[in-house]
Amino acid sequence: ESVLLKLRALFRPGASTDEQGFRRSVFTMLLRYHALSGGTEDADRNSGLHASVHPAFASQLFAQFGVVCDAFANPINATHASFFSLFPDVDACFGSRGSFFAADATISPSEPLAVHVNPPFETQCIQRTAAMLLTLLRNRVPGVPATFVMVVPNWTGEKIDAAFGSLRSAPECTASMLLEAADAAYVDGHLHRLACPFFKLDSKTLLIV
Repeated sequence: ESVLLKLRALFRPGASTDEQGFRRSVFTMLLRYHALSGGTEDADRNSGLHASVHPAFASQLFAQFGVVCDAFANPINATHASFFSLFPDVDACFGSRGSFFAADATISPSEPLAVHVNPPFETQCIQRTAAMLLTLLRNRVPGVPATFVMVVPNWTGEKIDAAFGSLRSAPECTASMLLEAADAAYVDGHLHRLACPFFKLDSKTLLIV
């Protein structure tokens, strides 16, 4: 019920405002993400495909950094009304700004930004995210504020080490820290179907600002 209320709040007035139109939009969006997860009841549960950060952490991102946008989300797990998502064709009516990987074409260099960046836990995705963050930062109009808070598992490997290294060594990087595995909880992307959607990873969590 809480998820349905959230979706009602996100539903854009420009979309169909009747109840049937709203329910059709919800069904279409849920069906798309369910199919992406394999279409079975247990597909991709407790993984990083649609995981989001704990609500308490999201509140702290707003309090400490003024974060008001999610770089990787969907209408169900978005922690802010402004978010980027994989399927704008079914998510736009709930506020999606499109794919974050096209953000260099859709975000104005003069737009102030404060974005939470929690990409899917997949090496190529994290590599592309690092490259996009550097592109967005270096294309900014001088003096226009931009803050990105990246939250990812602290994995290792040649490609992912290079991605993390490119961000940590960038002059725009102001902080990076590790959280112990026991101190970081994530929210399962199937939270609308689970009594307790929280889970932990075996690895530490890396934060880069």
